[in-house]
Amino acid sequence: IYERFLAQSFREIKQKGIKNLVIDLRDNPGGLVHNAYRLFSYISPTDVESKVMVKSSGFLKEQKKLSFVEIMLKNLSRKSYAARIDRAPFGTLVEVTSKRHCLKSSSLKFVGNTYVLANGATFSAASMLVKLCRDYRAGTIAGEENAACQAVSFGDLVGFDLPRTATKVYVSTSIVTRDDDLEKRSIQPEVALTRDIHDDARGHDSMLQQLLHLVGQAPVAHESPHPQPFPR
Repeated sequence: IYERFLAQSFREIKQKGIKNLVIDLRDNPGGLVHNAYRLFSYISPTDVESKVMVKSSGFLKEQKKLSFVEIMLKNLSRKSYAARIDRAPFGTLVEVTSKRHCLKSSSLKFVGNTYVLANGATFSAASMLVKLCRDYRAGTIAGEENAACQAVSFGDLVGFDLPRTATKVYVSTSIVTRDDDLEKRSIQPEVALTRDIHDDARGHDSMLQQLLHLVGQAPVAHESPHPQPFPR
């Protein structure tokens, strides 16, 4: 469903001749790493080279049996390494490179100006997309300092309930690294935008309007009040 949505969206973008694209990742908690790569493949100027590492554990293997992680791992490369996790001793790091995430066909690839809007609540796979756009010069980062670490990214959340309180807890199962980037600080926006809490209270998205003004676009008529994370 997600990949079909992406294809339909970028087909419409191409048909309408849209030149400026804003990807709003504010307050986005993330989701599957693969889905971040899939979105990135529509705007990336080059192939992606990162290392994805997953630590084998009994809990992760149980999740794989529930198909969640198995689907995730099959999507990361042409040769699934889900079986490697199944065979790996507990505590072993299983690594795969993510070189081939770009589209097989470039007919729908967006070639205009991309702006990625992020804030301090941009996490997990969403923050990894911010990092990818910065590293590969695929878009201009706008908004506020965000949770994306320049050296590593985390994603692929799995959830479980604490036994005594039944509190739902989510943990990342994947870490994405690049050997040539050792900076541990979070990513600063190239275009810093301010947030007005009074406008927020009135339902006016001042930060988005600032960005639209900068890129010369008319204000949007309707805005989604809830951030949409990457599908899990």
